[in-house]
Amino acid sequence: MKRFSLFLASPFLALFLLPQGKTADLADAAADFRPESVSGANCSFTSKPEEFTQRELRVHRDLVARVKQLDSLGRPNAATLSVVAPNTLPQRNFIDQIIFNRMAAAKVQSAPLSTDEEFMRRVTLDLTGRIPSSTDIRAFLADTSTAKRDILIEQLLNSQEYVDKWTMWIGDLLGNVGSASNVQPGNGGRDSFYNYMRSAIGTGKSFRDVAYEMVSASGDTSDPDGGGPSNFIYHQQTPMGPVQDSYDTSLAKSANAFLGITYYDCLLCHNGRGHLDAISLWGSDYMDPHSNAQTFCINDDNSDASRNRTSAWINAWEDKDLTAR
Repeated sequence: MKRFSLFLASPFLALFLLPQGKTADLADAAADFRPESVSGANCSFTSKPEEFTQRELRVHRDLVARVKQLDSLGRPNAATLSVVAPNTLPQRNFIDQIIFNRMAAAKVQSAPLSTDEEFMRRVTLDLTGRIPSSTDIRAFLADTSTAKRDILIEQLLNSQEYVDKWTMWIGDLLGNVGSASNVQPGNGGRDSFYNYMRSAIGTGKSFRDVAYEMVSASGDTSDPDGGGPSNFIYHQQTPMGPVQDSYDTSLAKSANAFLGITYYDCLLCHNGRGHLDAISLWGSDYMDPHSNAQTFCINDDNSDASRNRTSAWINAWEDKDLTAR
Protein backbone atom coordinates (compact mmCIF):
# COMPACT_ATOMS: atom_id res chain seq x y z
CA MET A 1 0.00 0.00 0.00
CA LYS A 2 2.84 2.39 0.82
CA ARG A 3 4.66 1.50 -2.37
CA PHE A 4 1.52 2.09 -4.47
CA SER A 5 1.01 5.48 -2.84
CA LEU A 6 4.62 6.36 -3.57
CA PHE A 7 4.14 5.51 -7.25
CA LEU A 8 1.01 7.64 -7.51
CA ALA A 9 2.71 10.55 -5.84
CA SER A 10 5.92 10.18 -7.87
CA PRO A 11 5.09 8.45 -11.19
CA PHE A 12 8.29 9.55 -12.82
CA LEU A 13 10.36 8.06 -10.00
CA ALA A 14 8.52 4.80 -10.52
CA LEU A 15 9.64 4.70 -14.15
CA PHE A 16 13.19 4.11 -12.92
CA LEU A 17 12.23 1.58 -10.26
CA LEU A 18 9.99 -0.80 -12.21
CA PRO A 19 11.16 -3.43 -14.69
CA GLN A 20 11.45 -2.17 -18.24
CA GLY A 21 8.40 -4.09 -19.49
CA LYS A 22 6.11 -2.37 -16.97
CA THR A 23 7.13 1.22 -17.63
CA ALA A 24 4.76 1.76 -20.58
CA ASP A 25 1.66 0.78 -18.60
CA LEU A 26 2.71 2.97 -15.71
CA ALA A 27 3.39 5.87 -18.03
CA ASP A 28 -0.17 5.61 -19.39
CA ALA A 29 -1.55 5.53 -15.86
CA ALA A 30 0.48 8.57 -14.94
CA ALA A 31 -0.82 10.44 -17.98
CA ASP A 32 -4.41 9.76 -16.89
CA PHE A 33 -3.73 10.83 -13.30
CA ARG A 34 -5.50 14.06 -12.37
CA PRO A 35 -4.88 15.81 -9.02
CA GLU A 36 -8.52 16.91 -8.89
CA SER A 37 -9.58 13.26 -8.69
CA VAL A 38 -8.39 13.28 -5.05
CA SER A 39 -11.16 14.63 -2.84
CA GLY A 40 -12.70 14.32 0.60
CA ALA A 41 -14.84 11.49 -0.62
CA ASN A 42 -11.72 9.33 -0.83
CA CYS A 43 -10.87 10.02 2.83
CA SER A 44 -11.91 7.18 5.14
CA PHE A 45 -12.05 9.57 8.11
CA THR A 46 -14.43 11.93 6.31
CA SER A 47 -16.75 9.12 5.26
CA LYS A 48 -16.84 7.40 8.68
CA PRO A 49 -15.39 9.72 11.32
CA GLU A 50 -17.02 7.87 14.22
CA GLU A 51 -14.81 4.85 13.62
CA PHE A 52 -11.77 6.97 14.42
CA THR A 53 -13.15 9.29 17.09
CA GLN A 54 -14.78 6.48 19.05
CA ARG A 55 -11.65 4.40 18.83
CA GLU A 56 -9.50 7.23 20.18
CA LEU A 57 -12.08 7.99 22.84
CA ARG A 58 -12.05 4.39 24.03
CA VAL A 59 -8.25 4.44 24.24
CA HIS A 60 -8.34 7.71 26.18
CA ARG A 61 -10.98 6.46 28.62
CA ASP A 62 -9.06 3.24 29.20
CA LEU A 63 -5.88 5.17 29.90
CA VAL A 64 -7.64 7.49 32.36
CA ALA A 65 -9.18 4.52 34.16
CA ARG A 66 -5.79 2.82 34.51
CA VAL A 67 -4.13 5.97 35.84
CA LYS A 68 -6.90 6.45 38.41
CA GLN A 69 -6.56 2.84 39.50
CA LEU A 70 -2.82 3.13 39.99
CA ASP A 71 -3.21 6.47 41.73
CA SER A 72 -5.68 5.02 44.22
CA LEU A 73 -3.24 2.23 45.05
CA GLY A 74 -0.26 4.51 45.67
CA ARG A 75 -1.85 7.52 47.37
CA PRO A 76 -2.18 7.32 51.16
CA ASN A 77 -5.44 8.19 52.79
CA ALA A 78 -5.07 11.55 54.52
CA ALA A 79 -7.36 10.42 57.31
CA THR A 80 -5.10 7.49 58.17
CA LEU A 81 -1.73 9.27 57.92
CA SER A 82 0.25 8.95 61.12
CA VAL A 83 2.26 11.82 62.51
CA VAL A 84 4.30 12.26 65.66
CA ALA A 85 5.58 15.16 67.67
CA PRO A 86 9.13 16.02 66.53
CA ASN A 87 10.44 16.23 70.11
CA THR A 88 9.58 12.54 70.62
CA LEU A 89 12.00 11.40 67.91
CA PRO A 90 15.59 10.46 68.76
CA GLN A 91 18.11 13.20 68.07
CA ARG A 92 21.40 11.58 67.13
CA ASN A 93 23.40 14.60 65.94
CA PHE A 94 23.31 18.37 65.62
CA ILE A 95 21.39 18.18 62.34
CA ASP A 96 18.56 16.34 64.06
CA GLN A 97 18.61 18.93 66.82
CA ILE A 98 18.31 21.84 64.40
CA ILE A 99 15.53 20.26 62.33
CA PHE A 100 13.38 18.74 65.06
CA ASN A 101 13.73 21.65 67.47
CA ARG A 102 12.69 24.10 64.76
CA MET A 103 9.73 21.89 63.83
CA ALA A 104 8.69 21.72 67.46
CA ALA A 105 8.93 25.49 67.82
CA ALA A 106 6.78 25.95 64.71
CA LYS A 107 4.35 23.26 65.95
CA VAL A 108 4.87 21.19 62.82
CA GLN A 109 4.25 17.48 63.16
CA SER A 110 6.77 14.97 61.86
CA ALA A 111 6.42 11.73 59.97
CA PRO A 112 7.21 8.70 62.11
CA LEU A 113 10.47 6.81 61.85
CA SER A 114 10.83 4.68 58.75
CA THR A 115 10.29 0.95 58.90
CA ASP A 116 13.26 -1.38 58.57
CA GLU A 117 12.35 -2.11 54.96
CA GLU A 118 12.11 1.60 54.11
CA PHE A 119 15.31 2.44 55.94
CA MET A 120 17.34 -0.28 54.25
CA ARG A 121 16.20 0.66 50.76
CA ARG A 122 16.76 4.38 51.29
CA VAL A 123 20.18 4.18 52.90
CA THR A 124 21.45 1.62 50.38
CA LEU A 125 20.34 3.79 47.46
CA ASP A 126 21.80 6.92 49.06
CA LEU A 127 25.22 5.44 49.79
CA THR A 128 25.73 2.98 46.93
CA GLY A 129 23.22 3.93 44.25
CA ARG A 130 21.84 0.39 44.29
CA ILE A 131 18.90 -1.42 45.83
CA PRO A 132 19.61 -4.11 48.43
CA SER A 133 19.43 -7.77 47.47
CA SER A 134 16.58 -9.97 48.67
CA THR A 135 19.06 -11.99 50.76
CA ASP A 136 20.35 -8.87 52.52
CA ILE A 137 16.81 -7.64 53.15
CA ARG A 138 15.76 -10.90 54.80
CA ALA A 139 18.88 -10.96 56.96
CA PHE A 140 18.37 -7.36 58.03
CA LEU A 141 14.73 -7.93 58.95
CA ALA A 142 15.59 -11.06 60.92
CA ASP A 143 18.25 -9.22 62.93
CA THR A 144 16.89 -8.24 66.35
CA SER A 145 19.85 -6.06 67.35
CA THR A 146 19.01 -2.47 68.32
CA ALA A 147 22.22 -1.30 66.59
CA LYS A 148 21.53 -3.00 63.25
CA ARG A 149 20.92 0.29 61.44
CA ASP A 150 24.25 1.69 62.59
CA ILE A 151 25.96 -1.54 61.58
CA LEU A 152 24.35 -1.40 58.11
CA ILE A 153 25.53 2.17 57.58
CA GLU A 154 29.11 1.24 58.48
CA GLN A 155 28.99 -1.78 56.17
CA LEU A 156 27.79 0.36 53.27
CA LEU A 157 30.38 3.08 53.91
CA ASN A 158 33.12 0.46 53.72
CA SER A 159 31.76 -1.34 50.65
CA GLN A 160 33.20 -1.29 47.13
CA GLU A 161 29.79 -0.17 45.88
CA TYR A 162 30.13 2.99 47.97
CA VAL A 163 33.54 3.67 46.48
CA ASP A 164 32.22 3.05 42.96
CA LYS A 165 29.31 5.45 43.30
CA TRP A 166 31.16 8.33 44.90
CA THR A 167 34.17 8.03 42.61
CA MET A 168 31.84 8.61 39.69
CA TRP A 169 30.03 11.40 41.54
CA ILE A 170 33.26 13.24 42.36
CA GLY A 171 34.42 12.69 38.79
CA ASP A 172 31.29 14.37 37.46
CA LEU A 173 31.70 17.24 39.93
CA LEU A 174 35.31 17.86 38.94
CA GLY A 175 34.77 17.26 35.22
CA ASN A 176 36.93 14.17 34.71
CA VAL A 177 36.76 13.44 30.97
CA GLY A 178 39.14 12.20 28.33
CA SER A 179 38.27 14.96 25.88
CA ALA A 180 36.83 18.43 26.39
CA SER A 181 36.36 21.54 24.29
CA ASN A 182 39.32 23.29 25.91
CA VAL A 183 41.75 20.45 26.74
CA GLN A 184 42.55 16.91 25.65
CA PRO A 185 43.75 14.95 28.69
CA GLY A 186 43.32 11.68 26.83
CA ASN A 187 42.70 8.29 28.37
CA GLY A 188 45.90 8.49 30.41
CA GLY A 189 44.89 11.72 32.15
CA ARG A 190 41.32 10.58 32.63
CA ASP A 191 42.36 7.25 34.16
CA SER A 192 45.00 8.85 36.37
CA PHE A 193 42.45 11.33 37.71
CA TYR A 194 39.90 8.54 38.24
CA ASN A 195 42.36 6.32 40.12
CA TYR A 196 43.38 9.21 42.36
CA MET A 197 39.78 9.94 43.33
CA ARG A 198 38.99 6.27 43.83
CA SER A 199 42.00 5.88 46.13
CA ALA A 200 41.06 9.02 48.07
CA ILE A 201 37.51 7.79 48.69
CA GLY A 202 38.57 4.23 49.42
CA THR A 203 41.10 5.34 52.05
CA GLY A 204 38.79 7.89 53.66
CA LYS A 205 40.86 10.95 52.72
CA SER A 206 39.14 14.14 53.81
CA PHE A 207 37.64 16.42 51.18
CA ARG A 208 39.80 19.21 52.57
CA ASP A 209 42.95 17.28 51.69
CA VAL A 210 41.57 16.39 48.27
CA ALA A 211 40.87 20.06 47.55
CA TYR A 212 44.32 21.14 48.75
CA GLU A 213 46.12 18.52 46.69
CA MET A 214 44.19 19.40 43.55
CA VAL A 215 44.58 23.19 43.62
CA SER A 216 48.28 22.92 44.47
CA ALA A 217 49.19 19.99 42.19
CA SER A 218 51.79 19.96 39.43
CA GLY A 219 53.35 17.34 37.21
CA ASP A 220 52.45 14.97 34.41
CA THR A 221 48.68 14.53 34.24
CA SER A 222 49.05 10.99 32.84
CA ASP A 223 51.50 9.80 35.50
CA PRO A 224 49.77 6.85 37.24
CA ASP A 225 51.97 7.31 40.32
CA GLY A 226 50.94 10.82 41.28
CA GLY A 227 49.72 12.77 38.30
CA GLY A 228 46.03 12.44 39.11
CA PRO A 229 45.49 15.68 41.09
CA SER A 230 47.19 17.81 38.42
CA ASN A 231 44.35 17.05 36.02
CA PHE A 232 42.07 19.41 37.93
CA ILE A 233 44.24 22.45 37.19
CA TYR A 234 44.98 21.22 33.69
CA HIS A 235 41.25 21.15 32.93
CA GLN A 236 40.99 24.87 33.68
CA GLN A 237 43.08 25.97 30.71
CA THR A 238 41.16 28.58 28.76
CA PRO A 239 42.19 28.94 25.10
CA MET A 240 41.79 31.95 22.81
CA GLY A 241 42.95 34.43 25.44
CA PRO A 242 45.76 35.49 27.79
CA VAL A 243 47.00 33.22 30.55
CA GLN A 244 45.04 35.31 33.06
CA ASP A 245 41.85 33.75 31.66
CA SER A 246 43.07 30.36 32.85
CA TYR A 247 43.78 31.81 36.28
CA ASP A 248 40.24 33.18 36.41
CA THR A 249 38.74 29.87 35.30
CA SER A 250 40.71 28.02 37.97
CA LEU A 251 39.29 30.34 40.62
CA ALA A 252 35.73 29.91 39.36
CA LYS A 253 35.92 26.12 39.09
CA SER A 254 37.60 25.74 42.48
CA ALA A 255 35.01 27.92 44.20
CA ASN A 256 32.21 26.00 42.53
CA ALA A 257 33.58 22.51 43.26
CA PHE A 258 34.97 23.00 46.77
CA LEU A 259 33.03 25.93 48.23
CA GLY A 260 29.67 25.68 46.50
CA ILE A 261 29.99 29.27 45.22
CA THR A 262 28.59 29.32 41.72
CA TYR A 263 28.74 33.05 40.95
CA TYR A 264 32.48 33.55 40.63
CA ASP A 265 32.28 33.22 36.88
CA CYS A 266 30.26 36.45 36.89
CA LEU A 267 32.47 38.09 39.48
CA LEU A 268 35.50 37.67 37.25
CA CYS A 269 34.25 40.48 35.03
CA HIS A 270 31.74 42.28 37.26
CA ASN A 271 32.08 43.69 40.75
CA GLY A 272 29.46 41.95 42.87
CA ARG A 273 29.88 44.16 45.90
CA GLY A 274 27.13 44.35 48.45
CA HIS A 275 25.54 40.94 48.08
CA LEU A 276 25.47 38.10 45.61
CA ASP A 277 21.80 38.86 44.96
CA ALA A 278 23.07 41.85 43.05
CA ILE A 279 24.59 39.48 40.53
CA SER A 280 21.22 37.90 39.89
CA LEU A 281 19.69 41.34 39.51
CA TRP A 282 22.48 42.24 37.12
CA GLY A 283 21.68 39.19 35.02
CA SER A 284 18.02 40.15 34.63
CA ASP A 285 18.99 43.76 33.87
CA TYR A 286 21.21 42.57 31.05
CA MET A 287 18.52 40.66 29.14
CA ASP A 288 18.67 43.14 26.24
CA PRO A 289 22.22 44.52 26.01
CA HIS A 290 21.35 47.02 23.28
CA SER A 291 18.41 48.83 24.82
CA ASN A 292 19.92 48.63 28.31
CA ALA A 293 23.45 49.59 27.33
CA GLN A 294 23.27 52.98 29.05
CA THR A 295 22.69 51.31 32.42
CA PHE A 296 26.35 50.33 32.32
CA CYS A 297 27.40 53.99 32.27
CA ILE A 298 24.81 56.16 34.02
CA ASN A 299 25.52 56.06 37.74
CA ASP A 300 24.78 59.12 39.82
CA ASP A 301 25.89 57.62 43.13
CA ASN A 302 28.88 55.31 43.24
CA SER A 303 28.91 54.83 47.01
CA ASP A 304 28.28 51.52 48.73
CA ALA A 305 25.16 53.00 50.35
CA SER A 306 23.60 53.92 47.01
CA ARG A 307 20.06 52.79 46.29
CA ASN A 308 20.70 53.16 42.57
CA ARG A 309 21.36 49.48 41.99
CA THR A 310 21.82 49.65 38.23
CA SER A 311 24.31 47.53 36.36
CA ALA A 312 26.68 50.47 36.39
CA TRP A 313 26.61 50.59 40.21
CA ILE A 314 27.01 46.82 40.50
CA ASN A 315 30.15 47.04 38.39
CA ALA A 316 31.34 50.26 40.09
CA TRP A 317 31.39 52.09 36.77
CA GLU A 318 30.72 55.79 36.43
CA ASP A 319 30.61 58.08 33.39
CA LYS A 320 30.39 61.60 34.74
CA ASP A 321 29.56 63.12 31.37
CA LEU A 322 26.56 60.86 30.83
CA THR A 323 25.46 61.26 34.44
CA ALA A 324 25.45 65.05 34.04
CA ARG A 325 23.07 64.96 31.05
